[in-house]
Amino acid sequence: MANVVITLSQFCNFITKTGMHRYNAVKSIYRDLHSDYTIGADYWAMLRNHIKYVLNHSGKAEELDVVLDRVSEDKRANYSQKIGGLKKFWKTRKLEKLILCKKFWKHKDLRVNVAPELCFTYREQAYAIKLFFSSGDKKISKNEADVLLELMREAYSVDTDEVKIGILDLPRGKVFYYNNTLPEISMLVKSEAESLLKMLSSFEG
Repeated sequence: MANVVITLSQFCNFITKTGMHRYNAVKSIYRDLHSDYTIGADYWAMLRNHIKYVLNHSGKAEELDVVLDRVSEDKRANYSQKIGGLKKFWKTRKLEKLILCKKFWKHKDLRVNVAPELCFTYREQAYAIKLFFSSGDKKISKNEADVLLELMREAYSVDTDEVKIGILDLPRGKVFYYNNTLPEISMLVKSEAESLLKMLSSFEG
């Protein structure tokens, strides 16, 4: 199998699923890998881009609501819920944009593109926060977050005192930070990667 390049969001969607939902997540990844990606295919593209805009300008959460006037009506309720969680985390702080280059986490033929959506500094502390966009009321568990946080830490190879790495569960506005994760978690990340590669290869037949 040639190198398989996926986004962190796709990997996140995979590890937070079980049973047939996991199978369907892999099927969706396989379909994406074998089709031409367009920005319109990303349901959350407008919100991701608007977050960058806000960080480039005011840095204030109050400016996030503007996107609700631009998104299509059928997406407005979902967008409103996720923006609510984002504002709960953001609060009244003025965040300064942090430029953090994307990195690739690698395991065998798998390449995971790690590009957190919310990178900023506040009171001289740098943050790299991955946003968890869920469907319905799905919440990310601490165990699932730990796996993703370990992957992000390995990709960036930074001192976590220098850059705080986190996962923000948007439906709840709750953030999980990397905090001296047990070394066994690294093995779990690789195990999940192996599982994904095996399931993807089954579609090749």
